[in-house]
Amino acid sequence: MELEGLKRGLRHITELNGVQVHDLVTDRHVMIKSYMKTERPNMNHYFDVWHVAKGNQILNFVSLIKKIINLILVISQLIQFIF
Repeated sequence: MELEGLKRGLRHITELNGVQVHDLVTDRHVMIKSYMKTERPNMNHYFDVWHVAKGNQILNFVSLIKKIINLILVISQLIQFIF
């Protein structure tokens, strides 16, 4: 589905409207990556930062630790405010 949508979209933009596309940013879909590498090697293909970070478990773990630390600080400040 995603690959077919990309093909149709690129065809519509490039052939029907005459727009030259030099760079393309997508998620990390395997079929799109393969298509861009084999069928459109002259076009730069980049991955969306959000999808790269979302797939990185280390970043997710670090984010969780930061949230826990912030929560501890807020609780500590609340306790000091109450007493």
